Order: sequence, then C-alpha cells, then structure tokens
Amino acid sequence: MTTPASSRLRRKALLSLLLAVACLLACLPLFMRVESLWTRTVDLEGALFLAASSALGLALAALPVLAAIGLLLAAFWASESCFVEGSQPRGAQWALVLPALLLSYAPAIGALRPAWQAVTQGFIALRKPDRIYALDSDPFGFFMGVSYWLVGAVTLAVLATLFWRARFRRKPAQETPAQT
Repeated sequence: MTTPASSRLRRKALLSLLLAVACLLACLPLFMRVESLWTRTVDLEGALFLAASSALGLALAALPVLAAIGLLLAAFWASESCFVEGSQPRGAQWALVLPALLLSYAPAIGALRPAWQAVTQGFIALRKPDRIYALDSDPFGFFMGVSYWLVGAVTLAVLATLFWRARFRRKPAQETPAQT
C-alpha cells in the first residue's frame, strides 16, 4: 500500500523542520559560549589547534545555514502538499501556503528597499564603481540606479508569480480508463 503524495510531502516537511530545530538547538549553545570555546581553542597548538578551530568555525558557519535551509524546505514542502494532484488549499491549509508565498516574494520586496530609500533620501550609492548619484546633481545616474533596483524587483516578482501561477492553475489528475 502506497501513501498518498500529500502525506509524503508533509512527512518531508516535518523532517526538514526537525532538522532546522536540531541545528538551531545545536548552534545556540555554541554562539552563547563562543568566547570561552575560542579561548580554550587558542591555547592549543599545531594540528590540534587547526582541527579544533576548523571544527568550531565550520559549526558556527554551517549550523545556522542548515537551519535556514531546513525552514525553507519545510515551508515549501508543506505548501506543495496542499497542491498535490491538482487540489487547491482550503481552510487551514492556507496556514501552510502563506509562509511559502511570503518567502517567495521576500526577495522582490527586499529589492524595493534601496529604490524606496533612494527616492526618499534623494541619492543612491552604487558600489561598482563607487559613486553616489544625487537627484539634484546627476538625475540621469540617480534614475539609472533606482531603475536598476526596480528592474531587479520586478524580475524577482515575475519569477515568484510564475512559480505560484503554475501551482494554482494545476488541474486535477485525470483517471485513465483501464486498458484491456
């Protein structure tokens, strides 16, 4: 007997959430005691110092990233379970879909911040080349910088919309008649 696809996706989401919680629970004590751990590591010498400092650095770098990846996977697998076989989310299932929707559009919303900040402050700073374009002194450069961020935001929003549009337009699977 096979389990339905929605149950498998929800099981994957639960395992991803458990991975995220385990990584968070592992990295919180490390971050809270990083100073004492580092002072003990500095006293070591040679290969032992290399191994201990590498392990501490890897744990401090990798555990939060793994926790974030686990949370993202949990959100998207839980929302995908609501769209299995062409069904649409109903009632409480929207609690699974809305976080994934928000996460999908977050990069587009984040790309709007520099453009909004530039319009409200009257200047935009770009890194390569290091320049500050003020609306008063260089309106062409200013609007080029603002449009750069707006084009990026629109591109990210279109990609997220295409992703979700495919989910919401999915048709229920057609049953094929038994062939004899």
